[in-house]
Order: sequence, then structure tokens, then C-alpha cells
Amino acid sequence: MHTCAKKKCVVPNRVKERRVHVWNPRCVPSASNEVRCEIMVHVHLMSCLFESLSTSLHVDAHAIRTMICDYLASNQTLLEGVDTTSLFEQDRAGYVDWMRRSDTWGGAIEIKAACEIWNACVHVHNVRDADRSTIVFRPDTRCDPSQRIDLYWTGSHYYTQ
Repeated sequence: MHTCAKKKCVVPNRVKERRVHVWNPRCVPSASNEVRCEIMVHVHLMSCLFESLSTSLHVDAHAIRTMICDYLASNQTLLEGVDTTSLFEQDRAGYVDWMRRSDTWGGAIEIKAACEIWNACVHVHNVRDADRSTIVFRPDTRCDPSQRIDLYWTGSHYYTQ
């Protein structure tokens, strides 16, 4: 739980059983010189990757997860010449069942599947490491330039700006 330094505001870690992230809590003076706690709260209904893709694609996060899982279940190509099943750490059906759970985090496999489904290039900006590198995921066909998605990765969290 975050309590502001002036004891003016309390933000619970859970709201109605949904995960909540509080970023940059700080006490700031308002225009009337009253001190208030300024916070950014983001409620996650799904894992952060699917929420971030939802923001960029303007498609419901649950629908995105379902489409990606359906794509993976059908053993579509993710990498030319590589059988999708070789990318999973378990059998394909088990992986897809696990990924369909709303609390399962997505990663590179799901990003690549999204590229194929939406013909999009996804630029993942690493904001955790000092080099601030970017990994670009592309569909096997040419990207639609209007479908560029920028995601930011902290090492354990994806977000959009």
C-alpha cells in the first residue's frame, strides 16, 4: 500500500481483486498551495503485454489474447523454417491452455504471433538496461507501415506511452 508523505491519500494495492500498479507517487502543491498526492494508477485486467497491445491495436485485450492463442494452437508459422512447437517449453496444447489464462504473462512468442495476425511491426524498447536497445519483431510478410506498435519493457512489465 502507498501512503503519501503528507498522509493525505492512501492507494490500495488491489481494487476489486484487480492488480493495480502505482507509479511515481509524490506530494505536490496544487495551484491553491494545498498539498496533494499525485499518482498514476493503472488497473490490469489482463497481463501487461495484452493490455499494451490492446491500447495500440484498439482491440479488447481478452480478444487479443484469444486470437493469439488460437493462432498458436493452429501451429501457424512464427519463424520461417521453425515448427512452432519447438518454441514452447511444453507441448503446444499445454502451452496454449496456460497462455489462455488471464494471469499468464505474454512474451516474445506472443509478440511475434501478434505481428503475424495484424501484419504489424512491434518495436520493443528496453528501458531497463543502460544501452536502451530496441528489438523489432516483424511478420514474415512486409509490415503495414501504419501498423507500427511501440512497446516499452522494464524487464518485468510492458507498457505503451
